[in-house]
Amino acid sequence: MTERLCPDCHRALTMREFEGIQLDVCGECAGIWFDRLEFDELRKQGRRAAHQVEAAVQPAPSHARRNRPERWCPVCPRPLRHFPYEGTHVEVDGCPFCGGMWVQDAALEQMVLALTAPRSAAPPAFAQTRTDTDRLLAEATMEHERFMARAQAATAFFKAMGRRNGYRAWWGW
Repeated sequence: MTERLCPDCHRALTMREFEGIQLDVCGECAGIWFDRLEFDELRKQGRRAAHQVEAAVQPAPSHARRNRPERWCPVCPRPLRHFPYEGTHVEVDGCPFCGGMWVQDAALEQMVLALTAPRSAAPPAFAQTRTDTDRLLAEATMEHERFMARAQAATAFFKAMGRRNGYRAWWGW
């Protein structure tokens, strides 16, 4: 297994266990990498679990926030996509290929609070439509990128086969 690097400061992520979930944590900027479905497991455990993780993961005193760099997935290294998480105002970065998610310092508790807070009886229709649209757009974008990656891989395969065998041999002419 290759070493996973922090999408923000490019330092090695360390594996830490919280509430029975193994998370990749950056000791410098306190960002957390959630592999597919790990955040859902933490979210099921509630606010207390998220607060414990936030309290245990703190940025190094020497860490200075920088402008948002282009972030790369620590698992498959491909560019991460920036989006609001499931109807919240919390911005996260997700990988459309492996399904992982990068959460910056202090954003985790905000996400869990927003998702577990009691909803008002009648939220404004526009606001709900807007968040649903953002979520659907992010999902569609991620699905499109997965499709394009598969199409590019298939194209590369057929081109390689054509060069290796000659186009006439490949098509049986």
